[in-house]
Formats: sequence, C-alpha cells, structure tokens
Amino acid sequence: MFKWILRILIFIFVLIAIFFGYYTFIDFKPSDYQILKVEEKNKTYIDDEFTIVSWNIGYAGMGKNMDYFMDGGTRNNPNEEESLNNFENIKKILGSINGDIILLQEVDIDSKRSFYINQYDEIKEIFKDYNSSMGFNYVNPYIPFPFNDPIGKVNAGLVEFSKYKPILSARYKLPGEYKWPLKLFHLDRCMLEMRFAFKDREVIVINTHNSAFDKGNLRKEQMEFIKNKALKEYENGNWVIIGGDWNMKFPEITDDFFESTQGVQSWVKTIDENLMPEDWKWVYDSKVPTSRSADIVYEKGVNYTTILDGFLVSPNVEVLNISADDLQFEFTDHNPVKIKLKLK
Repeated sequence: MFKWILRILIFIFVLIAIFFGYYTFIDFKPSDYQILKVEEKNKTYIDDEFTIVSWNIGYAGMGKNMDYFMDGGTRNNPNEEESLNNFENIKKILGSINGDIILLQEVDIDSKRSFYINQYDEIKEIFKDYNSSMGFNYVNPYIPFPFNDPIGKVNAGLVEFSKYKPILSARYKLPGEYKWPLKLFHLDRCMLEMRFAFKDREVIVINTHNSAFDKGNLRKEQMEFIKNKALKEYENGNWVIIGGDWNMKFPEITDDFFESTQGVQSWVKTIDENLMPEDWKWVYDSKVPTSRSADIVYEKGVNYTTILDGFLVSPNVEVLNISADDLQFEFTDHNPVKIKLKLK
C-alpha cells in the first residue's frame, strides 16, 4: 500500500513538474525594447494642434453583464452573442470618434475569449487611412484557469492608430512582474511609443496599460519608469503626451468621488500627486467615471466607479479640451477619453 501511494505521489509530482516546466519554456518573454512594424497608410506630418482618444475596449468581453472572476466575480468568458454584440458596437463608436491619434488597450487577435476574431484587423478597416502598430502584452497558447471555463488561447495587446506619419513606433517593457509561477499566466505589461517629427524636435505619444491586481509595488515601479522616460524626453526638448489605462485613479479623485452603494475596491490605488514636477499636467474629465468595479454586473449607482483613464502632458503642451464619453459601461468596463492639444 505504501509503495502504491508513493508511486501515485511521484506520478502527480511529475505531472505538476511537466505542467509548470512546459509553461516556463513557452512563456512569452518580450525584450525590454522592441521596434514595431508600422502599417503605413498616410504620410501626413503632425500639426501643432490635434486630438487623441484613449480607450480600453476590454477585448469586447467586459460589457455591463460581466462579473469577472479576477475581480471577485463568477464569470470569465462572455458568451459568443455578448462578445460579438459588444464588438460590433465598439466598432460603431470608434467609427464615430473623430480622433487624429487613437490609443487602444486590450485588443485581441485569434483568442478563445473573443471567439478567435482578429479585432485588430477589423478595427483597421475603420481607420483605413491611418498608420497603425500593435505591441503584445498577453501571449499564451492556453491558460487553463479557471478550470470550469478556461481563458484558453490569448493573443492581445495595445494598438495605436495615427493620421500622422511616425518616424518610429516601439514597445517598452514596463518593469516589475509577479513571482514564478504566477507570472506565467499574467500580462507582460508594456507601453507603446509613437514618435513624430515636428520642427527640429519630436512629439512623443505613449500608450500605456499598467498593472492592475498587484498590491501596489508593481504599479509604483512602472510609474517611476514612466516618469523617468517622460522627463528625459522633455529635457531633450520634445513634447510628451502619455495616455491610456493607468489602473490607478488620478490625483485628487477621492474614493467617494462618484456615488455608489458598493464602496471602494481593494485594488484601487492612487497616482502620487508628487510624482511629477508641478508644471506637468494630469488631465482627465472629472465629470465622467472611466472605469467600474467588475466583481458584479453593472448597475448605475451600485458599482464603484472611478477615473483610471486619461493623460499626462508635458509643460510645453497646452490642453484645449478634455472629455470622456459616458457609455454606461454597456460594451466594456471603461469609457473612452478624448483630449485636444496644442503644442507650444
């Protein structure tokens, strides 16, 4: 009996070793810096006044009916009808957005959770005259969790579209990662950079999607990285605009900024108001929440909502307008934000 128990235990141990060994071997290991291929459709050069839109489309799987298991909910994948309906409406909204530069987060390509649709290709059809590039931050041939409805195959990342011709598009790895083996199944956080020639210098537009479920240390490391990058570019005489899903609420946004019966969530962290010099600007629409709690389905006034999406701009950039569209989180758990800027 002892020998049989020992054999079973050894067999289980070998299976576990093979499982984690395989995922360690195939783990997505992007370089710290990667020049991206730009699909060039337009050779227009950037002007001194333009608009940028940032939106986390949540792979069309985070609509109002999703209570996501990573946030404490019960579901992982949407059903196909929900996903397709969300994506069709997201495309319609994108088609109505009059932005010169579009920054998107959580765009899927050939992923189980979005029913193997190439969302990047379909969105490119909307922005036919835009230059575009994509940087991946979530690549895994099969995520077996949760066991009742596995995430499965995932290929996802950040996308940038631009009416203007970039001189370079690049992916930067954001620092910090979960410990092994958790890191095998989490996103490899990154930011995308587009550089545009303007006069004798450059306009730097960055699309970021920072960590979400850590206790705050990863996000702190990432914010320091972004800070150092931004200050270096500004010191070189460039204009700097950084937008995206920061996964941290903006300075001055208190926990009870928007009314809800649910209350503040444990994952909520705040950007340090002293992170950047005083002449740098955190820009957001204070009237509209851009993110909701996803542990329960969305109901206005019940879910905790806050502002995680917006922009950081350098002192040599003038903000002409900022607005978020209140879409009531119908098709994704974030609202799009649009900013109009003028280079000084």
